[in-house]
Amino acid sequence: MSEPQLSEIKAMFRYEPETGFLRRLTNGRGHRTRIGDVAGYKTLNGYILVKVGNRGYLAHQIAWFLCTGVWPISQLDHVNRDKADNRIANLRLASQSQNVSNTAKLNGCISRHKGVTFRGGSFTARIKKNGISHHLGSFKTEEEASVAYVEAARKLHGPFACIESSPVFK
Repeated sequence: MSEPQLSEIKAMFRYEPETGFLRRLTNGRGHRTRIGDVAGYKTLNGYILVKVGNRGYLAHQIAWFLCTGVWPISQLDHVNRDKADNRIANLRLASQSQNVSNTAKLNGCISRHKGVTFRGGSFTARIKKNGISHHLGSFKTEEEASVAYVEAARKLHGPFACIESSPVFK
């Protein structure tokens, strides 16, 4: 998808960095959107989508563009993992691997902790970096496996490590 022009975006939206909202500077098509309205709608996957002409763009990309003057050439990561929180303080450039690192534990997993599974009578810790899976060991308890995951996540993922759900986070 081609990127919009900065002048076009500036003519259409005012960005509020403290809230992350894009506010309309022009009336939209039809009767539904007015000057001053918050632009966009939440998609099924949780992102805010805004229309520019006939194309849809993610609001966090527009916010980045308005703040930096540069269209994001890589992915943007939401630091707090809230896909609708588009405050500039919550956005950072990220590689695919970094962005994936900052995800919460998948729902439906037996373990309460990210990176931990239960197999063959023990808890196994695994972590991925740049598409490569690393086996961290098998442990008697879920907490021991979680400690191994947290240590590896801090080392491999740095500030992108998502470890808040772990009992050893602090």
